[in-house]
Amino acid sequence: MNKTLLCSKRILFVLSFLVCTVTFINGHPNAFSFSESSWTPEGSEDDVSSRSLSYEDITPSEEMEDLDTEYSLDDVEDDLDDFDEYNFLTNNKRNPNSRADKSFRNFANYYMVVNSKGAVVGTKDLSKCMQSGIFEVGRTPTGKPFYWNKKSRKYLAIDPNGNVYMSPTQNSDTVIYTINDSKDLSIYLYRIVGQNQRLYLDLSPQSSTVGPGNTRNTTKFRSRNGLKTC
Repeated sequence: MNKTLLCSKRILFVLSFLVCTVTFINGHPNAFSFSESSWTPEGSEDDVSSRSLSYEDITPSEEMEDLDTEYSLDDVEDDLDDFDEYNFLTNNKRNPNSRADKSFRNFANYYMVVNSKGAVVGTKDLSKCMQSGIFEVGRTPTGKPFYWNKKSRKYLAIDPNGNVYMSPTQNSDTVIYTINDSKDLSIYLYRIVGQNQRLYLDLSPQSSTVGPGNTRNTTKFRSRNGLKTC
């Protein structure tokens, strides 16, 4: 009788052990895994891949927006300005009414300013540029460019004889064009007179104009705009 009871207890123990073992195996997160590495807490995360981006979530390169082919260095919104370089004066094709504050310095290091007598002159003094060398550049509703000095509240002008002055109102003398030189990021400011003759603005340091055959460092400018305009 005692032997039978002892035998039954052993059988129950073995069965209990087997049940516990099977239950543990079935509940293990990596049960029957063929991985050669041992189980770690990091390895027990549920289906990490399901939380990753699927291929459909990634925009193929051919579906990405291309740069506007009309965007060029001729747009006034193309700001190449930084703290060390002067940039192109640009024209705005998309919004003729937009305006930007700009300063101008030629390759002889003269800033274009308006002095106390109202004359256009060149200076190498940065503080004077900040005071009287900031021009609001834009276009009229008819598309004519203008350069309005914020200190004197007058417009940069060149008369038919090539004299440079500041005009209180807009007229044919205040229509000043630019041409860009992409080789050195420079621009030329000029007025057209007669039969498409160009008179280029010159600062050396007094202001004057020269013909196409006489351009030099004093007629080549870089413009700058932004928070630190000069």
